[in-house]
Amino acid sequence: MSEERETVVKYSLRNKRAGKVFRKAAKDILLDNSLRKNFDYDDLVEITSVVQRDSILRNGDIDHDVLGRYQRANKPLYAFYPYLVALTVVVWCFCALLGHRFLSASFFGVNVVLPGGIVIFPVIYFMADLIQEVYGYARLRQTLWICIVSHISIGILTSLVMSMQPASFVDEHSYRTVMDQQWRMIIGNVIGMIAGFTINGVILAKLKIKFNGKNLWLRTIVSTLCAEFVYSYVCSFIAFHHNLAVIDLIKLQFLMVVVKVMWEVVATPLLYVTSHLLKKREGVDVYDYYTNFNPFSLAV
Repeated sequence: MSEERETVVKYSLRNKRAGKVFRKAAKDILLDNSLRKNFDYDDLVEITSVVQRDSILRNGDIDHDVLGRYQRANKPLYAFYPYLVALTVVVWCFCALLGHRFLSASFFGVNVVLPGGIVIFPVIYFMADLIQEVYGYARLRQTLWICIVSHISIGILTSLVMSMQPASFVDEHSYRTVMDQQWRMIIGNVIGMIAGFTINGVILAKLKIKFNGKNLWLRTIVSTLCAEFVYSYVCSFIAFHHNLAVIDLIKLQFLMVVVKVMWEVVATPLLYVTSHLLKKREGVDVYDYYTNFNPFSLAV
């Protein structure tokens, strides 16, 4: 693109200068590291397409140096996202393995029974809120399906091992008592999480736009309350209906929602800090204006 030609590009939202314009030759922006940092990924895609189109029109001469620098500098690679996904998968699988191990606890002076997974399960929705807030719904949906594949894989491998002939000294009955219930928990988790993650992500995304990125505490509590209500009732019914009386199951479902929402309230300050640091470190703060919220889409 000729040096005298100009392109108008908006500042990125992460620099809090939305609505401002900056006139500069597109090629100069791509070649200057200090200038390029002022623009978000979509802006740079637009600049690059202008440079490439102009080069093609002028004798098909594409400036590979410009495009190469752009591609190397602006690949949407996130340093921390894979670790967030890995932690979510580990916690989810842990909850499935220990979900049938019921715990006795005192809740405001009242003795209650809760599934073992409740100890750490709220971390999943904390991670879901964090991923949604920073990376957007598409990455949250990707995380969901990675968790589902991992979850089902564990179930298949466990069933395969359990189908083999045990050694004579193995207490097979005890293993069967625990492992034979695993598929109920897996099925309940998968169905519940598809519904729960989708509700959580959609509400959080819509409220983020409505409040222009403000009121994170309100957005996460509202989205978690709705999502956990659906998840807890769906998952617990599938996983525990054969073990508990109806009234005990309803009490369990109610307590699960209360405990998880309380956990979310307590963890809100940590969510503020971690989301702020991630946005700054990753250079991204996604607003889902035109996102496809279909939970079965694999698009990122």
